[in-house]
Amino acid sequence: MIDLNHKHLILKGVMTDILTVSEVENVINDLVDKLGMKYVKAMPVNPMVAYEPDENCGVTGVGIITTSHIIIHTWDDTRYFQADIYSCKDFNTHQIINLLKSHKLENKDCKLLDRNGEIKIIS
Repeated sequence: MIDLNHKHLILKGVMTDILTVSEVENVINDLVDKLGMKYVKAMPVNPMVAYEPDENCGVTGVGIITTSHIIIHTWDDTRYFQADIYSCKDFNTHQIINLLKSHKLENKDCKLLDRNGEIKIIS
């Protein structure tokens, strides 16, 4: 049994280059691997990543992990991205920011919410 921490990291920033479906899938897989997370095995596809060509063109990816989820949204026209990482397992915020940067995602703003009791912004 893991020590439950209920941390929720919300990031937004810009892509240094437009990401493809396979690149967003690689980002999510890398986060799961480097953070020591595990995918929920019962999911038929994990992570699930798709490109939306018509409305708000960009890639959306969702990884359902045993401790919650990892979500990334990108927009081609603005090169904007948002990411959401929620886990009951503790994680290192700076490691996530550096990992995203290595995948062409430059963080511009982030909030870390501690959801153990009252929701408090802690960084």
